[in-house]
Amino acid sequence: MTVEIINMISSFMEQGVYNTKISRELKILAALRVFATGSTQTNLGDNFVLRLNQAMISRSIKEETDIMTKHLAPRHIRFSNTANEINRIKEGFFLKHRSIHDSAIWAASIIRTNIERKFREGNNIWLMGT
Repeated sequence: MTVEIINMISSFMEQGVYNTKISRELKILAALRVFATGSTQTNLGDNFVLRLNQAMISRSIKEETDIMTKHLAPRHIRFSNTANEINRIKEGFFLKHRSIHDSAIWAASIIRTNIERKFREGNNIWLMGT
């Protein structure tokens, strides 16, 4: 899959725009790693294997994001247009995942049952969370 992504993106990239002349593959791999982990500081800034500094990483992320948005997104990302289609997709999601809302998780929770039982027995129990 990584090779497919490199092949899709690299044809839209310029080689050696900056003095560093980082290979297209390395730029793409650096950007993909940031996309996957959500971090540039801990994973790439001190990475001795990639040998890219923060500025190089930032330029790579911008270049890859621009390419993906302009060239790949229209072919690979499709948004539903009709209310009927949106509802069909939602129903399929909820059937597969039950619900994503905290109240559904709480409603099915064993902890909820135990706390309600303790409350009915006269115990004042509070469940605090963030």
